[in-house]
Amino acid sequence: ALPAPAGRYAGTGDAVRAARAILRSRAPEVVAVLPSDQAYGCILPDLLKNHRDRKNVITLALARVPVVEAAPLGVVSVEDSGRLSSYREKPAASDFAPGTTCLVSTGIFLFAAGRLLDFLDNRPESAPADWDLAPGLFPWEEVAAFEIAGYWRDAGTIGAYWRAHMDLLEPCSVLDQAGPAWPRP
Repeated sequence: ALPAPAGRYAGTGDAVRAARAILRSRAPEVVAVLPSDQAYGCILPDLLKNHRDRKNVITLALARVPVVEAAPLGVVSVEDSGRLSSYREKPAASDFAPGTTCLVSTGIFLFAAGRLLDFLDNRPESAPADWDLAPGLFPWEEVAAFEIAGYWRDAGTIGAYWRAHMDLLEPCSVLDQAGPAWPRP
């Protein structure tokens, strides 16, 4: 992997790794990792409440999407206990029954800060800089699932970004910007 140009990060993982000193100095209880290539409603209060109430070590937000949209994403399976049981990065659309939905990783994580720092401290400095956080990096029993109720869209391509933008412009937008939950305290 090539080093990131000065002032830029080579992926989510590289940005998190670069924040280690800040995390140590501020000593938060929980660390949120939020990808910048998505559009979603304000889910953080519900996500944090779930993370704290269930005393999770790691919580991953999941979104339910039609299988035709799942191919560029990481597809997950969840046990009855609410823990992740499998993760498949960018599966083929033919792996699913047509017209069905599946759960995908949004890349939105909440971590117990100590666990995240332990992970970063034990990751070799020689590891690729462009790695992303993925559920498979951690033992399954540590990763709890939280299914997002409401709007979520990957906006990592020009086409997906355009679709998210158009969603906001719809007269009956799935993101009710005039409603009491926008913005949400």
